[in-house]
Amino acid sequence: MSQTPTENSHKIVILGLDGATFDLIYPWAKAGYLPYLAHLMENGYHAPLRSTLQPVTSAAWSSFMTGVNQGKHGLYDFIRRQEGRYSIEVTTGNHIKFPTIFDMVSAAGKQVISINMPYTYPARKVNGIMISGPFAPALNQDAVYPPEILQDVRSRIPDYFIFPSFDPRHVDPLADYLGKLLLEIEQRELLSIDYMTSHDWDLFSVVFMATDEVQHAYWHLMERQHPKYGDAIFRVYQRVDRAIGKILSTLDDIPEEKTIFVVSDHGGGRLKWVLNLNRWLEEQGFLSFQHGGKGILSQTKSFVLKSLSTAYKYSVPPPIREKIRREMGNRRFDFLKSTLETELLAAPIDWKHTQVYALGAGGNLFVNLKGREPNGIISEGAEYNAICDAVIKHLHTLKDPDTQSPIIKRVYRKEEIYTGECLPKAPDLIIEWVDYTVWGRGRYDSHAPLFEKQNQLDFSNVPLTGTHRPHGILIAFGDAIAARQHQARLPESFSVMDIAPTILGLLNIPFPQATDGQPLISILRPEIRANFQQLAVNPDKENPVAFSYAKEDEQKIVERLRSLGYM
Repeated sequence: MSQTPTENSHKIVILGLDGATFDLIYPWAKAGYLPYLAHLMENGYHAPLRSTLQPVTSAAWSSFMTGVNQGKHGLYDFIRRQEGRYSIEVTTGNHIKFPTIFDMVSAAGKQVISINMPYTYPARKVNGIMISGPFAPALNQDAVYPPEILQDVRSRIPDYFIFPSFDPRHVDPLADYLGKLLLEIEQRELLSIDYMTSHDWDLFSVVFMATDEVQHAYWHLMERQHPKYGDAIFRVYQRVDRAIGKILSTLDDIPEEKTIFVVSDHGGGRLKWVLNLNRWLEEQGFLSFQHGGKGILSQTKSFVLKSLSTAYKYSVPPPIREKIRREMGNRRFDFLKSTLETELLAAPIDWKHTQVYALGAGGNLFVNLKGREPNGIISEGAEYNAICDAVIKHLHTLKDPDTQSPIIKRVYRKEEIYTGECLPKAPDLIIEWVDYTVWGRGRYDSHAPLFEKQNQLDFSNVPLTGTHRPHGILIAFGDAIAARQHQARLPESFSVMDIAPTILGLLNIPFPQATDGQPLISILRPEIRANFQQLAVNPDKENPVAFSYAKEDEQKIVERLRSLGYM
């Protein structure tokens, strides 16, 4: 499927390492265990990369791809409240309301290849190839463009998968899961090299998710120096480093000038506590769970449904679950799944007596606002501001149960950090945590403890002992990057929004006037810095074609989000 080469001779490569952190890379690279990352850092540029608030995959990679804040692209979380209802829906790539680098590079007539980038599902119609990453439910017809790529990927890698499954019935689940993570890296590496060498491209991108997945599940075992699994995270980083080495070797055979960006959307670290924010809001009088007969009925139904769902996931092997889904048929299976979600996520709340509620991952709070929420009780203006002030004041009293030290650094109102046409859908209050060892969660459960200290969350087979940090990594290397002695004075860190305008400029593509990120002029060679394109154009305001998951696919994503502690 060879394509016509483009005129521009400079090629850009994005190597995404989801959740990667310099806290691990620095000591391992210094000790010689990550030679290819060490080479890129020593001969290029590296610095922390500031993520979004909250530092979650959905928001951060969307900001990376667009170069704008969440108020302009519209992705705040993995889920959002459905318009006019309290039910949730899983967000997709088509909820991004601003052109991505893949759209803009394609529109400029240049060619792209994108493999496994989060929030590119459904696959966009690019000038080139797109193979969706998380949170595509599987490699299907909506996950690839052009359509014939689906069969091509399956023929090259018959067992290609997007998410590794955790099988609690396996004789050694942790060993099995680690093996799948390593296989996942191998698949991305093989597909990258195949497509990099068999197709023409100006912008090539691949994201390795295993660095994030392994940190979620094995962080506690690394800290404890577990004799069998204490090196699981190390092994994944080493395997990714080898994949980078093979990709670099492949690039050596491509004669054009090249610049490589190794990036992560956020960092990673230990998870100490999960704070159930809706339980806290109830304690403070801002939220009401259903009580009395209706509340007891709702709680009983929720308990039964949770028990059945947990038993189903633990007792029925994944292949059998897939067969059950097929034999029941989509409609019947969808009905059962949607009923489960409604009962677990919306039914326990007494919305007519709730002022503020939490939704999703990290620490996003919403006011139950009249005219916006279906049963809103808070008026805009003075009452809204008073409620926000009261919640902020109370939040700052929260302490770590172990140390009694503050856990909240700051609480932002949405107008303080977001701008743009998607601002109305933003959380009203956004929590910034002191060190992110505490992770907030918008779980609707009146019986949930305020702080949870556990290695596994409800409905999840995957251990959860690591979570995100607000700084990821940036490593830049190649023909456009200045030698250290020629680099201008640099900030302590750049923003995840800064990469898109840098890439566009290096490809001589003007970036939109509304772009919030700033091109990384200071790390570029002086002659490139002097001639760097900073022309402004109006972005394409057309929204992507509407898309929503089939219910059974949506449930797969919901289960995946729960397994990572995001719901």
